[in-house]
Amino acid sequence: MFFHSLFLYVYATYIGFLRFSLYINFTKGYSVSMTLRLRNRFLRVFVAGTSLAAAAVLIAFVFLFFTGGLSSLRTLPRAIDFSFKSALFEYNLYVSIVSLILLMLFVPASGIFLISTFEKTQSPEVIYYAGFLAGCFLQTIRLSIPLFDLWIGYSSFLVFTARANFAGQIICALCLWFASFFSDEDSVQEADRNLAIALATAVLFSLFIPVNPATLNSAFLLSSGYKFLFELIFIILFLVSFFAFIIRGKQRNMISCMRIAVLFLVFFTGYRILSLSDSLFTLITGSGLLYTGSFLFLNTLHKYYLWK
Repeated sequence: MFFHSLFLYVYATYIGFLRFSLYINFTKGYSVSMTLRLRNRFLRVFVAGTSLAAAAVLIAFVFLFFTGGLSSLRTLPRAIDFSFKSALFEYNLYVSIVSLILLMLFVPASGIFLISTFEKTQSPEVIYYAGFLAGCFLQTIRLSIPLFDLWIGYSSFLVFTARANFAGQIICALCLWFASFFSDEDSVQEADRNLAIALATAVLFSLFIPVNPATLNSAFLLSSGYKFLFELIFIILFLVSFFAFIIRGKQRNMISCMRIAVLFLVFFTGYRILSLSDSLFTLITGSGLLYTGSFLFLNTLHKYYLWK
Protein backbone atom coordinates (compact mmCIF):
# COMPACT_ATOMS: atom_id res chain seq x y z
CA MET A 1 0.00 0.00 0.00
CA PHE A 2 2.93 2.30 0.77
CA PHE A 3 4.32 1.90 -2.75
CA HIS A 4 0.91 2.47 -4.30
CA SER A 5 0.66 5.77 -2.44
CA LEU A 6 4.23 6.64 -3.37
CA PHE A 7 3.47 5.96 -7.02
CA LEU A 8 0.42 8.22 -7.01
CA TYR A 9 2.28 10.94 -5.12
CA VAL A 10 5.15 10.97 -7.58
CA TYR A 11 2.83 10.98 -10.59
CA ALA A 12 0.89 13.88 -9.08
CA THR A 13 4.16 15.71 -8.44
CA TYR A 14 5.22 15.13 -12.04
CA ILE A 15 1.91 16.41 -13.41
CA GLY A 16 2.31 19.49 -11.22
CA PHE A 17 5.81 20.05 -12.57
CA LEU A 18 4.56 19.61 -16.13
CA ARG A 19 1.62 21.97 -15.68
CA PHE A 20 3.88 24.60 -14.15
CA SER A 21 6.36 24.27 -17.00
CA LEU A 22 3.64 24.46 -19.62
CA TYR A 23 2.20 27.53 -17.92
CA ILE A 24 5.55 29.31 -18.06
CA ASN A 25 6.07 28.14 -21.60
CA PHE A 26 2.70 29.08 -23.06
CA THR A 27 2.20 32.37 -21.21
CA LYS A 28 5.66 33.78 -21.77
CA GLY A 29 5.99 32.14 -25.17
CA TYR A 30 3.30 34.27 -26.76
CA SER A 31 4.80 37.57 -25.64
CA VAL A 32 8.33 36.63 -26.62
CA SER A 33 9.75 33.65 -28.45
CA MET A 34 11.02 30.78 -26.35
CA THR A 35 14.56 31.68 -25.36
CA LEU A 36 17.34 29.16 -24.97
CA ARG A 37 17.38 29.70 -21.22
CA LEU A 38 13.63 29.17 -20.87
CA ARG A 39 13.75 26.05 -23.03
CA ASN A 40 16.57 24.55 -20.97
CA ARG A 41 14.72 25.36 -17.75
CA PHE A 42 11.65 23.59 -19.06
CA LEU A 43 13.72 20.54 -20.04
CA ARG A 44 15.38 20.36 -16.61
CA VAL A 45 12.02 20.46 -14.84
CA PHE A 46 10.69 17.84 -17.24
CA VAL A 47 13.67 15.52 -16.70
CA ALA A 48 13.44 15.94 -12.92
CA GLY A 49 9.74 15.06 -12.89
CA THR A 50 10.03 12.05 -15.19
CA SER A 51 13.12 10.74 -13.38
CA LEU A 52 11.33 10.92 -10.04
CA ALA A 53 8.27 9.13 -11.42
CA ALA A 54 10.36 6.45 -13.15
CA ALA A 55 12.31 5.77 -9.96
CA ALA A 56 9.08 5.39 -7.96
CA VAL A 57 7.63 2.98 -10.52
CA LEU A 58 10.80 0.87 -10.56
CA ILE A 59 10.88 0.67 -6.77
CA ALA A 60 7.20 -0.31 -6.66
CA PHE A 61 7.55 -3.09 -9.24
CA VAL A 62 10.74 -4.47 -7.67
CA PHE A 63 8.97 -4.58 -4.31
CA LEU A 64 5.90 -6.30 -5.79
CA PHE A 65 8.06 -8.79 -7.69
CA PHE A 66 9.97 -9.97 -4.61
CA THR A 67 6.90 -10.00 -2.36
CA GLY A 68 4.74 -11.94 -4.84
CA GLY A 69 2.47 -9.01 -5.55
CA LEU A 70 2.60 -9.70 -9.29
CA SER A 71 1.36 -13.28 -8.91
CA SER A 72 -2.17 -12.14 -9.79
CA LEU A 73 -1.17 -11.36 -13.40
CA ARG A 74 -3.59 -13.01 -15.75
CA THR A 75 -3.48 -14.00 -19.40
CA LEU A 76 -4.78 -11.30 -21.73
CA PRO A 77 -5.55 -11.25 -25.47
CA ARG A 78 -2.42 -10.40 -27.42
CA ALA A 79 -1.90 -6.93 -28.83
CA ILE A 80 0.22 -8.35 -31.68
CA ASP A 81 -0.56 -11.97 -32.52
CA PHE A 82 2.36 -13.92 -34.02
CA SER A 83 1.98 -17.29 -35.74
CA PHE A 84 5.66 -18.15 -35.27
CA LYS A 85 6.40 -21.05 -32.91
CA SER A 86 9.45 -19.74 -31.12
CA ALA A 87 10.34 -18.72 -27.59
CA LEU A 88 11.16 -15.23 -28.85
CA PHE A 89 7.57 -14.71 -29.99
CA GLU A 90 5.84 -16.29 -27.00
CA TYR A 91 3.45 -14.19 -25.00
CA ASN A 92 4.84 -13.02 -21.65
CA LEU A 93 3.03 -10.50 -19.49
CA TYR A 94 6.21 -9.67 -17.58
CA VAL A 95 7.73 -8.60 -20.89
CA SER A 96 4.79 -6.23 -21.39
CA ILE A 97 5.64 -4.58 -18.07
CA VAL A 98 9.37 -4.39 -18.84
CA SER A 99 8.61 -2.89 -22.26
CA LEU A 100 6.62 -0.03 -20.75
CA ILE A 101 9.29 0.49 -18.09
CA LEU A 102 11.92 0.79 -20.85
CA LEU A 103 9.68 3.28 -22.63
CA MET A 104 9.40 5.25 -19.39
CA LEU A 105 13.17 5.21 -18.78
CA PHE A 106 13.71 6.34 -22.35
CA VAL A 107 12.05 9.67 -21.55
CA PRO A 108 14.40 11.04 -18.84
CA ALA A 109 17.41 9.45 -20.57
CA SER A 110 16.60 11.30 -23.81
CA GLY A 111 15.86 14.46 -21.86
CA ILE A 112 19.31 14.36 -20.26
CA PHE A 113 20.86 13.83 -23.69
CA LEU A 114 18.93 16.81 -25.06
CA ILE A 115 20.13 19.08 -22.26
CA SER A 116 23.77 18.00 -22.51
CA THR A 117 23.90 18.10 -26.33
CA PHE A 118 21.65 21.02 -27.27
CA GLU A 119 22.17 23.23 -24.22
CA LYS A 120 23.63 26.05 -26.32
CA THR A 121 21.88 25.21 -29.60
CA GLN A 122 18.60 26.83 -30.57
CA SER A 123 16.63 24.27 -32.55
CA PRO A 124 12.86 23.98 -33.01
CA GLU A 125 13.24 20.20 -33.44
CA VAL A 126 14.41 19.94 -29.82
CA ILE A 127 11.20 21.58 -28.57
CA TYR A 128 9.02 19.23 -30.60
CA TYR A 129 11.10 16.21 -29.60
CA ALA A 130 10.53 17.15 -25.95
CA GLY A 131 6.81 17.13 -26.73
CA PHE A 132 7.22 13.66 -28.23
CA LEU A 133 8.90 12.53 -25.00
CA ALA A 134 6.00 13.93 -22.96
CA GLY A 135 3.60 11.91 -25.12
CA CYS A 136 5.67 8.75 -24.59
CA PHE A 137 5.70 9.27 -20.84
CA LEU A 138 1.96 9.83 -20.75
CA GLN A 139 1.42 6.45 -22.40
CA THR A 140 3.33 4.65 -19.63
CA ILE A 141 0.47 5.42 -17.24
CA ARG A 142 -0.72 1.97 -18.40
CA LEU A 143 1.77 0.57 -15.85
CA SER A 144 -0.77 1.47 -13.17
CA ILE A 145 -3.01 -1.37 -14.46
CA PRO A 146 -0.80 -4.26 -13.26
CA LEU A 147 0.48 -2.17 -10.35
CA PHE A 148 -2.99 -1.59 -8.88
CA ASP A 149 -4.77 -4.67 -10.33
CA LEU A 150 -7.11 -2.42 -12.28
CA TRP A 151 -8.20 -5.32 -14.52
CA ILE A 152 -10.31 -6.68 -11.66
CA GLY A 153 -13.75 -5.26 -12.43
CA TYR A 154 -14.70 -1.85 -13.78
CA SER A 155 -12.69 1.17 -12.67
CA SER A 156 -12.98 4.78 -13.72
CA PHE A 157 -9.19 5.06 -13.40
CA LEU A 158 -8.85 2.18 -15.88
CA VAL A 159 -10.82 4.23 -18.42
CA PHE A 160 -8.68 7.25 -17.56
CA THR A 161 -5.50 5.31 -18.42
CA ALA A 162 -6.96 4.52 -21.85
CA ARG A 163 -7.80 8.17 -22.50
CA ALA A 164 -4.39 9.34 -21.24
CA ASN A 165 -2.67 6.80 -23.47
CA PHE A 166 -4.67 7.95 -26.48
CA ALA A 167 -3.78 11.57 -25.71
CA GLY A 168 -0.11 10.58 -25.52
CA GLN A 169 -0.30 8.96 -28.96
CA ILE A 170 -1.79 12.12 -30.47
CA ILE A 171 0.87 14.31 -28.85
CA CYS A 172 3.65 12.07 -30.19
CA ALA A 173 2.27 12.04 -33.73
CA LEU A 174 1.55 15.78 -33.89
CA CYS A 175 4.85 16.87 -32.34
CA LEU A 176 6.88 14.85 -34.83
CA TRP A 177 4.70 16.15 -37.66
CA PHE A 178 5.36 19.72 -36.50
CA ALA A 179 9.09 18.93 -36.25
CA SER A 180 9.17 17.86 -39.89
CA PHE A 181 7.35 20.96 -41.22
CA PHE A 182 8.39 23.74 -38.82
CA SER A 183 12.10 22.98 -38.54
CA ASP A 184 13.69 26.18 -39.86
CA GLU A 185 15.12 28.79 -37.50
CA ASP A 186 12.29 31.27 -38.10
CA SER A 187 9.80 28.70 -36.83
CA VAL A 188 11.16 28.71 -33.28
CA GLN A 189 8.65 31.47 -32.46
CA GLU A 190 5.80 29.16 -33.53
CA ALA A 191 6.89 26.19 -31.38
CA ASP A 192 4.93 27.33 -28.31
CA ARG A 193 1.74 27.75 -30.30
CA ASN A 194 2.16 24.39 -32.05
CA LEU A 195 2.76 22.60 -28.76
CA ALA A 196 -0.40 24.19 -27.38
CA ILE A 197 -2.31 22.99 -30.47
CA ALA A 198 -0.99 19.44 -30.00
CA LEU A 199 -1.93 19.45 -26.31
CA ALA A 200 -5.41 20.89 -26.90
CA THR A 201 -6.09 18.42 -29.74
CA ALA A 202 -4.98 15.48 -27.60
CA VAL A 203 -7.16 16.51 -24.66
CA LEU A 204 -10.20 17.15 -26.87
CA PHE A 205 -10.12 13.82 -28.70
CA SER A 206 -9.21 11.78 -25.61
CA LEU A 207 -12.20 13.15 -23.71
CA PHE A 208 -14.74 12.18 -26.34
CA ILE A 209 -13.29 8.92 -27.69
CA PRO A 210 -15.50 5.95 -26.64
CA VAL A 211 -13.64 3.34 -24.57
CA ASN A 212 -14.61 -0.27 -23.81
CA PRO A 213 -13.23 -1.22 -20.35
CA ALA A 214 -13.96 -4.92 -20.94
CA THR A 215 -11.44 -5.33 -23.78
CA LEU A 216 -8.01 -5.14 -22.18
CA ASN A 217 -5.13 -6.64 -24.20
CA SER A 218 -1.59 -7.77 -23.37
CA ALA A 219 -0.17 -4.26 -23.88
CA PHE A 220 -2.60 -2.98 -21.21
CA LEU A 221 -4.61 -1.17 -23.86
CA LEU A 222 -8.38 -0.83 -23.92
CA SER A 223 -10.32 -0.98 -27.16
CA SER A 224 -11.54 2.43 -28.31
CA GLY A 225 -13.97 3.64 -30.94
CA TYR A 226 -12.95 4.61 -34.47
CA LYS A 227 -9.74 2.60 -34.02
CA PHE A 228 -9.19 1.99 -37.73
CA LEU A 229 -9.77 5.66 -38.58
CA PHE A 230 -7.28 6.94 -36.02
CA GLU A 231 -4.70 4.29 -36.92
CA LEU A 232 -5.02 5.40 -40.54
CA ILE A 233 -4.56 9.04 -39.52
CA PHE A 234 -1.45 8.14 -37.48
CA ILE A 235 0.03 6.24 -40.43
CA ILE A 236 -0.66 9.16 -42.78
CA LEU A 237 0.96 11.63 -40.34
CA PHE A 238 3.94 9.30 -40.01
CA LEU A 239 4.45 8.98 -43.78
CA VAL A 240 3.91 12.70 -44.38
CA SER A 241 6.45 13.49 -41.66
CA PHE A 242 8.99 11.12 -43.21
CA PHE A 243 8.79 12.78 -46.64
CA ALA A 244 8.59 16.25 -45.07
CA PHE A 245 11.94 15.70 -43.35
CA ILE A 246 13.45 14.99 -46.77
CA ILE A 247 11.75 17.79 -48.71
CA ARG A 248 12.20 20.46 -46.06
CA GLY A 249 15.78 19.33 -45.53
CA LYS A 250 16.61 19.79 -49.20
CA GLN A 251 15.00 23.23 -49.15
CA ARG A 252 17.38 24.15 -46.31
CA ASN A 253 20.36 22.63 -48.16
CA MET A 254 20.63 20.02 -45.45
CA ILE A 255 23.00 17.31 -46.66
CA SER A 256 21.98 14.90 -43.91
CA CYS A 257 18.22 15.24 -44.55
CA MET A 258 17.89 11.70 -45.91
CA ARG A 259 19.77 10.27 -42.94
CA ILE A 260 17.57 12.23 -40.52
CA ALA A 261 14.40 11.03 -42.28
CA VAL A 262 15.55 7.39 -42.14
CA LEU A 263 16.51 7.67 -38.48
CA PHE A 264 13.09 9.21 -37.78
CA LEU A 265 11.59 6.15 -39.46
CA VAL A 266 13.74 3.89 -37.26
CA PHE A 267 13.04 5.41 -33.85
CA PHE A 268 9.33 5.99 -34.50
CA THR A 269 8.95 2.35 -35.58
CA GLY A 270 10.77 1.29 -32.42
CA TYR A 271 8.49 3.46 -30.29
CA ARG A 272 5.36 1.88 -31.80
CA ILE A 273 6.70 -1.67 -31.41
CA LEU A 274 7.83 -1.14 -27.82
CA SER A 275 4.53 0.45 -26.82
CA LEU A 276 2.71 -2.74 -27.95
CA SER A 277 5.37 -5.27 -26.92
CA ASP A 278 4.45 -8.53 -25.17
CA SER A 279 7.23 -10.86 -26.36
CA LEU A 280 11.03 -10.97 -26.24
CA PHE A 281 11.26 -10.34 -29.97
CA THR A 282 9.22 -7.11 -29.85
CA LEU A 283 11.00 -6.05 -26.64
CA ILE A 284 14.48 -6.42 -28.16
CA THR A 285 13.49 -5.03 -31.55
CA GLY A 286 11.46 -2.10 -30.24
CA SER A 287 13.93 -0.97 -27.57
CA GLY A 288 16.87 -1.37 -29.95
CA LEU A 289 15.26 0.69 -32.70
CA LEU A 290 13.96 3.34 -30.31
CA TYR A 291 17.11 3.91 -28.27
CA THR A 292 19.61 3.59 -31.13
CA GLY A 293 17.51 5.48 -33.67
CA SER A 294 16.79 8.35 -31.27
CA PHE A 295 20.45 8.75 -30.27
CA LEU A 296 21.62 8.79 -33.88
CA PHE A 297 18.76 11.10 -34.91
CA LEU A 298 19.61 13.69 -32.26
CA ASN A 299 23.34 13.31 -32.83
CA THR A 300 22.94 13.87 -36.58
CA LEU A 301 20.70 16.87 -35.95
CA HIS A 302 23.24 18.35 -33.55
CA LYS A 303 26.05 17.95 -36.08
CA TYR A 304 23.97 19.83 -38.65
CA TYR A 305 23.53 22.83 -36.32
CA LEU A 306 27.13 22.56 -35.17
CA TRP A 307 28.59 22.82 -38.68
CA LYS A 308 25.99 25.20 -40.03
